[in-house]
Amino acid sequence: MFFVSELEAERKLLLDLGRMADRHVIVEHQSSPSFARAFQQAGMTNLLQPPNEEGDPQRINSEKGEAMVLGVIIAKHMTRKFVGFIDADNRVSGSVLEYCKVYAAGLYYASRQADDTRKKQHAMVRIKWRSKPKVRDGELVFDESGRSSRVVNDWMNRLLRALGGDTTPDTVIATNNTGEHAMSINLALKLRFATGCAVEPFQPIDIWEQYGALKARVRILQIETCSLYIHNAGHDADHIECMQTQGLSMTCHSNLTTSGLEDELFGI
Repeated sequence: MFFVSELEAERKLLLDLGRMADRHVIVEHQSSPSFARAFQQAGMTNLLQPPNEEGDPQRINSEKGEAMVLGVIIAKHMTRKFVGFIDADNRVSGSVLEYCKVYAAGLYYASRQADDTRKKQHAMVRIKWRSKPKVRDGELVFDESGRSSRVVNDWMNRLLRALGGDTTPDTVIATNNTGEHAMSINLALKLRFATGCAVEPFQPIDIWEQYGALKARVRILQIETCSLYIHNAGHDADHIECMQTQGLSMTCHSNLTTSGLEDELFGI
């Protein structure tokens, strides 16, 4: 009996779609040794993981931040103007189509709001899920944010209030742990990337650090979707704690964080 892996089935489907739509499609797994060799030759060895056994090919770290770096490189190689990311564990049919429409609408809106539409503009769209349903005590509960987002968003908003004063709203940031976001390729090439899930909250901080005192604007749009966000529910408490720690460390070690806020973070 012959079995086709889920990855191979999806690869064939996407490549067939690309041929029918006359669009360029690249489907490759992050762990491909070819990518690792390219990173090695480029001197980006800190993104590589050591082989499990002698003779095994070297591979890129199997983390989200490293995957996003790879995505940006591929998008630039294909001369794309924008690059977008979507978590692979989404279980809602049609969500990818909705996210792509949100990305397109948000990035177009940002370009039309530019001070000078002739210049290359920096813009980012971050998706705010309508809710993340969970079964709790036998009932379906529609939480507006995840267990990690609630903590990391709160501290990021505290950082904004420390920088902007008491007039800054308490809930400006609602997308600190969203893997679903898109941006102009020019912005992506100027940003730094953190490893793992830390990349999600790190990118807004990096934008503030790089562009906060400059006249050039970076438009960050947070757009709420119509669909719910249902994903793999197998994340245990250790995984959530790791995500919270990575996210909070981005705020704690930022050059923008006040000493008082830093002391509060260390006191958690």
